[in-house]
Amino acid sequence: MKTSLIQAIAAAGAATALWVAPSCRAAIINVPGDYDKITSAVAAAAVGDTINIAAGTYNEPDAIYFTPAQNQVTVNCAGSVAVRVPDNKDAAIFITNDTTTVTINGMKIERPTCNNDWMRLVQSGNGSQAIFQNCIFNGPANGVGIILFDGADVVVRNSTFGNFNPVAEWAGAITCESHNTTGFSDILVEDCTFTDGCNKWFRTFGGDGNYARVGAVSFLRCTMQAAFTPMGIFCEYRTMYDGTKDILFQDCVMNGTALEIAEFHYTDRGGPRSLTFQRVNIPGYDGYRKVMWYDLPCPTLFEDVLIGGGKHNTLLRFWGGPPSVNFIHCTFVTDGVTAGENPDGTGDQSTFIDGWDGGRTFQLRNCLFYTPVAYSPVFNGDSGSTGNRIYDVDYSIIQATNIVGSFVTLNGGAHYSNQPIKFVDAAARNYHLAFDSPAINAGIDLGYSPDLAGVPRPSGPAVDMGCYEYQQTSVNDWQLF
Repeated sequence: MKTSLIQAIAAAGAATALWVAPSCRAAIINVPGDYDKITSAVAAAAVGDTINIAAGTYNEPDAIYFTPAQNQVTVNCAGSVAVRVPDNKDAAIFITNDTTTVTINGMKIERPTCNNDWMRLVQSGNGSQAIFQNCIFNGPANGVGIILFDGADVVVRNSTFGNFNPVAEWAGAITCESHNTTGFSDILVEDCTFTDGCNKWFRTFGGDGNYARVGAVSFLRCTMQAAFTPMGIFCEYRTMYDGTKDILFQDCVMNGTALEIAEFHYTDRGGPRSLTFQRVNIPGYDGYRKVMWYDLPCPTLFEDVLIGGGKHNTLLRFWGGPPSVNFIHCTFVTDGVTAGENPDGTGDQSTFIDGWDGGRTFQLRNCLFYTPVAYSPVFNGDSGSTGNRIYDVDYSIIQATNIVGSFVTLNGGAHYSNQPIKFVDAAARNYHLAFDSPAINAGIDLGYSPDLAGVPRPSGPAVDMGCYEYQQTSVNDWQLF
């Protein structure tokens, strides 16, 4: 059975690079010293070899193929190394089936003149494992950065994705697809940037009875700029998940797209073990529809999440799916959208959470909700619901004049109130707490630290409500962190 690449790295420690013992005949291959072309050097490499590539632009005669004969091969690029292959090749680099622990450091992979909606930079096949560090995925004109077929695993660190043409709606910077094999793709993305030239940041795709198979997914400390297409993260209904593994977005900034930041659609094939957004900053933007849509049948957690305003008819839509949703230390703001602004023709909207439900409980603790308008209820149900969604709210403030709509029951517990929150400057989308905010020292310590900005919690006599902790440096001197 294939050992998960992510599990192997985790076992070695998060700050430790994966190391695999080379074969007894491991060699050093130099380009252009030993071979003029990277394709030739890779083809000549054996298990455990290292390929060192000098700075330059390499126009290769063919795609670069890593096969099981190149298991555990490491490619190190010195200086600026750009790789290009002919336009008629489906990918620039192929990690073929069952090729394990290929590591590529410092390479720029680009296809500036390709114009086929199926073009991609890297294609990984069934059972393969690859690590990309300090790389640039540039282009192609249409298509994807890395596509993972049939349970291929990938780790991407300190890399940048960009310059993708918006024509390929099906594509994402990292895309999962499957031909119904038994493997699930494990994906670890750390300290990466997705520029505003990406179709999507992460995408699952399937068609003709093929279902993307997703295992453990972690995006850590990443910056996502606005995507070309409406959704930045899009997991469609055909997606299959490994129910023993988790999906995590942690310490990320997700900038607004044309419509949704993320959509996780319904699946009758089982969900992941959990879905978590932890310390995620979504700066204010005008999307006019919803910010996120969730329909996965798994427990879902939002912890230290900021949705920082903008024009939306709803922030979060939960359409059945999750058996439980917990909101801890979140700050949610919406400026609403009027009927004239709303592209789907609906009336004035300013809802935080809505969707169909058959009756389940969401928990909100240490949270802040603010809207300056009262177009629609803060919490609203769908007319097709068969039961009320219950919101248990404590140690939280909801600053709104229209709170409960249809198919909704709100249970206000300890330290729940409807009063002015007092942000530093809500009009300028600064949602740190003002010095006289009633949210300061008013939360309950649930053991969550640090806050969205990295400040330890608590920083005063008690924890604060919302995603930002407020720190008092002296009796009369208050400072934001």
